Amino acid sequence: QNLTISTISTVIKKTSNMTNPQIERVLESADNLMANNPVIFQYEKLSELEKKSGFNKVYFIGAFAVVILSAVFLVGGAKLVTDLISFLYPAYASLKALDTDGEAVRDPQWTTYWIVFTFISIIEPVLSWIVPFYYVIKVAFFGWMCHPKFQGASFIHIHAIDPLVMRHLKSSAKEE
Repeated sequence: QNLTISTISTVIKKTSNMTNPQIERVLESADNLMANNPVIFQYEKLSELEKKSGFNKVYFIGAFAVVILSAVFLVGGAKLVTDLISFLYPAYASLKALDTDGEAVRDPQWTTYWIVFTFISIIEPVLSWIVPFYYVIKVAFFGWMCHPKFQGASFIHIHAIDPLVMRHLKSSAKEE
């Protein structure tokens, strides 16, 4: 039996009604995000495409993201993809942290993140050669460091940088 595109489309449409409530919440949340930014996401055009195809507009955005990430991967490889993942959100969060209405705020989270990011970038040629699945581990590590729930960079600051590095900086400052 030959499967045609219309048969596959029919199967997908029938099974698309059987979704998990958590998936429905994620789709609704993503749809609200797109509705709040209609120019960026071309919301009206996606709504028309949703009506014509019967597929949720969030799926089209997801497919577009997969195509873009695949193109980036083909152009620059795993290193470029992991560098972008490790850079984009932390850069955005760092800029938001700087926007403090003129108040001086000490934020070890992002300072430590960028110190570790730079250190890892310097030793990356060796690490990527020695450590198996290095790029997967790198994304997981930087995700842990920058995720607001875990704040791994602050953890590294408290447990590694403060006891190992800062005491030497403080003692050298006293000598001067």
